[in-house]
Amino acid sequence: MSNISVFMEVHNGQLRNVSLELLTAGHQLAADAHEELVAVVVGNQNDAVIEQLVQYPVDRVVSLEHFSYENYATEFYTDALYAYICQYQPQCVLFGATFLAKDLAPRLAARCKTGLTAECTSVSYEQDTGKILWSRAGFGGKMMADIVCPDRLPQMGTIREGVYKKIKKATGHSAKIVRWDMAEKIKLERVRLLQKTAKILSKQQIADEPEIVVGLGRGVRTLDRIDMMMDFADALDAELGASRGACELRLLPEKFVIGQNGRNLHPKIYIACGISGAAQHMAGISGADCIIAINSDPNAPIFKVADYGICGDLHSIIPAFLKLI
Repeated sequence: MSNISVFMEVHNGQLRNVSLELLTAGHQLAADAHEELVAVVVGNQNDAVIEQLVQYPVDRVVSLEHFSYENYATEFYTDALYAYICQYQPQCVLFGATFLAKDLAPRLAARCKTGLTAECTSVSYEQDTGKILWSRAGFGGKMMADIVCPDRLPQMGTIREGVYKKIKKATGHSAKIVRWDMAEKIKLERVRLLQKTAKILSKQQIADEPEIVVGLGRGVRTLDRIDMMMDFADALDAELGASRGACELRLLPEKFVIGQNGRNLHPKIYIACGISGAAQHMAGISGADCIIAINSDPNAPIFKVADYGICGDLHSIIPAFLKLI
C-alpha cells in the first residue's frame, strides 16, 4: 500500500506547527506521485489529535495506540513506526527537524536499512525516476545539495520548521481513520519515565508566527545600540531576530538566530539592519513577503534580494525612523 507518510508530532495534546507544515509538502508530493497522503500519529488516547487531523486534506489517518506511548520513548516509537512501515509500505516518510525527530528518525532509518536526509529545505517528486528529491544546504550554506535514495524504501528525511507554510483546513473532506492497538508490538521496557518537569523558558524569544521581524546583524556592532533597536522593534510591534554574526558578538542570545542554524520565518515584513545577506541567514527569511534592507555597504548581497533598500548609516537611520513613527 504505497503512500506518502507524514509523522505527526504532538506536544501537550496539540499538533506541532512543523507537522502541519509537513502536510503541505506531503500533499504536494502525494498529488505529484498519485499516492495517498497518510498522517501517522503515535500516542495514547489520540481522539483529540485525530479530530484535529481530519480537518485537513489527508486521505488517511493512522493512529498507533498504546498507554506506553503516553510519553516519548525512543524504543517504543521506533518499534511502532517500524511496524507501520512494514504494514503500509510508504514510499517516503517526512519528519520535522525537531529534537524528538532527530532522535527518532535516524534509528528508524537504520532499522529499515534505508537512508535519511537531515535538515532539508525543500522536497520534491521526480516524475521521470519516481524518486523523492531532498534538497539541503551544504558547506555552511555555500552550496545546495540534491539528494536521492535510489535503492531503498521508504525514502526518509527531516524538514526544518518554517520551510513550508501550514496546510489549510479542507471543508467537506473525509479521511479514513485507522486505529491500531499496538499491544502485541510492545516489548519489555528498558527505560521508564519517572517524572516529567516543565522547563520555564524566557518569553524573550521569537514568536512562532511573527508578522514583522527586525533582524540585527554585525552592523549593529555594540551592545549599547541594542536599546535603540528594541525601541524600534517595539514601535513597529515587531519581533527581534539576529544573524549568526550578531549572536557571535553577543548582541542577542542564540535563540534569536534566524537562518540555516536557527529559525525559518515567514513574516509579512522583514527589516534587516546591518545584515550583509549571507546565504545561511537568507535561507531563514526566504518566505518573507517583503524584505527591507538597511546597510552602509552598497555592495552588500542583501540588496540583491531586498524589495526595498536603504544604503546608509544604520545608527542615523533608525533614530530618524523613530521620530517619524
